[in-house]
Amino acid sequence: MECNWEVEAPSESEIDGFRERTEPVKLRVSYEASVENREALKVSFQDIEDIENTETVSKSFGNGEVEASMTTESPVAASSGNSVELSASNSGDGRIDGVYEFSYTPDVFENCPESDEPIGNNDWSTVCDLSSESTGTRNLFFTVDYKYIKSK
Repeated sequence: MECNWEVEAPSESEIDGFRERTEPVKLRVSYEASVENREALKVSFQDIEDIENTETVSKSFGNGEVEASMTTESPVAASSGNSVELSASNSGDGRIDGVYEFSYTPDVFENCPESDEPIGNNDWSTVCDLSSESTGTRNLFFTVDYKYIKSK
């Protein structure tokens, strides 16, 4: 992000007793942003009788302000589901203003919050369910929207 300001001041002749000096400037910038995994977390949904073993699959992603991750086991039993661990953390030099808001794609996430407040303005985590009525590989996406404040 890049910002430019133009400061206008009266001319020296308009101000009696003018002297030049440097004044520090303090900025407080507030804006809305989001972070989403660009690469999908690929999770296989299979019939429970076809699952011989599972492995932990994870995807971490961030934008310099918020780091997020998703972790689960794959394959997942299509009929009974499995849990997925989700987390988000403030990793930048600003602060989160208010709550994180979440969206999930595709429709295999269950009992996941739509929004939640980070603990101590930094960390958030939860466990929710994954289930699908059909088998096959799903590409999972997790988006975190937030308001961010930076002071310089």
